[in-house]
Amino acid sequence: MKFVYFREEKRRLKRLERKRQHEEKTLAMKIALEERKMLIAHRKLESMRLLEELFNRVKVQIAQEELNKKERELQEERLRGMDIETANASNSTPFMPTQLLPQTTTKEYKPLNTNNNSKEIIEAQLNELRKEFYQKDETIDDILRKRTTIIDRKVF
Repeated sequence: MKFVYFREEKRRLKRLERKRQHEEKTLAMKIALEERKMLIAHRKLESMRLLEELFNRVKVQIAQEELNKKERELQEERLRGMDIETANASNSTPFMPTQLLPQTTTKEYKPLNTNNNSKEIIEAQLNELRKEFYQKDETIDDILRKRTTIIDRKVF
């Protein structure tokens, strides 16, 4: 009787051991699966961060290009104004020394060189343009949205 009891006990212990090993194996598989999911989620999150950084750099570059373009346009406008002034100056009457003498009329004095005044005006316009550009409510996202034809622009 003692042997029967001993055999049954051995079988029961063997069965319990197999069951425990099976549970450990399934638990290890579940843990490995969860770790894999976490790794994939971490990679996706890192990709999103990298994309966000890339988009931010592109936004800054586009904004800088826009500003440079506007500055070039103002510079070209300034040069055209200077060309017109020099053309007008070359078509005017030759310089006479009597022009420097004070006039006896009661007219208000006007500076002979209006070039500096126009430069100041153009510089003021350029500064206003810069202020307007940096204070715009329009974000770089809006600028990108205008330039692209993608229907769904949301990345995140």
